[in-house]
Amino acid sequence: MIEDILTHSYVRIEVPEEYPFVALIAGLICVECILVGFLGPGRIRGQIFNKQFMEENFGKMIMEDPVLKQSDTRNLKSGYPDMGNGVYADKLSYKDWITWNKMSRAHSNFLDQ
Repeated sequence: MIEDILTHSYVRIEVPEEYPFVALIAGLICVECILVGFLGPGRIRGQIFNKQFMEENFGKMIMEDPVLKQSDTRNLKSGYPDMGNGVYADKLSYKDWITWNKMSRAHSNFLDQ
């Protein structure tokens, strides 16, 4: 009985001839999502939350924080983990805040799908 179950317990799946194209397009959509993340919000994050912005607005606060214990400001870059509505984004100009949120939302729309 066990041999019958082991030898006959498979399911044959038939797919249309066009299925490789569907898989290719799905893969290309994944690549597009990654590229939009790097070229959109990744690039803008580096421009907006640059080292100068972080040092001017948060350098002293982070260096004096007993939990973070930063000895210098070299680790202050890119404003992580702020996604546009946190402490770092509060210091942005309105124009930079809008730019950052548009880019972030464009990438998040792919992730929400």
